[in-house]
Amino acid sequence: MSSHDDPEERIRDLERSLGEQSTELTHSVHDTGGPTGAGYRPPPPPFVPPQQARGNQAWILYAVAAVVLALIVGGAVMFFANAFNTVSSVVDVFDGGPTASGGGGPFGAPPGGSGRNPAPASTLVPVAPPEPGGVVNLAGVGEYRTVACNDTVVNVSGVDNHVVISGQCAVVAVSGVENVVTVEASTRITASGLNNRVTYLSGVPEVQNSGSANVVEKG
Repeated sequence: MSSHDDPEERIRDLERSLGEQSTELTHSVHDTGGPTGAGYRPPPPPFVPPQQARGNQAWILYAVAAVVLALIVGGAVMFFANAFNTVSSVVDVFDGGPTASGGGGPFGAPPGGSGRNPAPASTLVPVAPPEPGGVVNLAGVGEYRTVACNDTVVNVSGVDNHVVISGQCAVVAVSGVENVVTVEASTRITASGLNNRVTYLSGVPEVQNSGSANVVEKG
């Protein structure tokens, strides 16, 4: 009996043929880029909405700007308040009616006129004579005063005051701004402050001149 007539041999040939076809089909699927081949492209990832970072950053910037603006406004208010208080204090000092100690009493209103020129004798207001060896303090703005010294210490301060001192003084001390003092005689004369002028008529006093643009001279 030939192999073609043997049923078992024919079955084995059929199984072999089916196995070869299955192998060829498998290789064909891999080579043509099937679902698991090299040419397969995965699906795109799911859409994720962007985070709201820009909105948060904008709110932070607005908050910082508001804080900075509040600090600037507060600082400006404090600055102008302090400046106003300072100006008010200066005005109160000039309008507060300064006095002359040592028996002088309060200064009155300026009799008129200002500047560096000596005041006429008729406009000078005398200060009550102090005790021998006493102290007289004169201060004000634009005042015209006379003092009789008896070994007295006379302190002159303020702004634009004119003072005439007669007799013998122990010390004449002039400070402040633009005060004009004429003294008959003094053991010692001191000048400080700004742009003050002291003229002594007799004697050779001990002179101490400090400050700025002060003049102490013999007349």
